[in-house]
Amino acid sequence: MQRKRERGNAEKEGETQYGKGEAIQRKREAIQRKREAIQRKREAIQKGRERDAIQRERKPFLSAITRYKPGFVFRKLCSLSLSHMV
Repeated sequence: MQRKRERGNAEKEGETQYGKGEAIQRKREAIQRKREAIQRKREAIQKGRERDAIQRERKPFLSAITRYKPGFVFRKLCSLSLSHMV
C-alpha cells in the first residue's frame, strides 16, 4: 500500500519513467488488445456453431447421438439391435 501511494505521488509530480500521456496510451492499447481478443473468440464461436449446423444437416442421426452421453447411446443401440433380433 505504501509503495502504491509513493508511486501515485511520483506520477503526480511527473517523476516516473513514463509520462501521463504514455501511461494513457498503454492503457488504450491494452483495451484495444482485449477487444480484439474478444472479437476473435466470438468469431471462433460463430464458426463452431456454423460447423455444427452443417454436420447436423449432413448426419442427423449421428448429431442426435452425440448430444447424449456415450453410455446411454451404447445401451440404446444395444436395445435396438436386441429388439430387432427378437
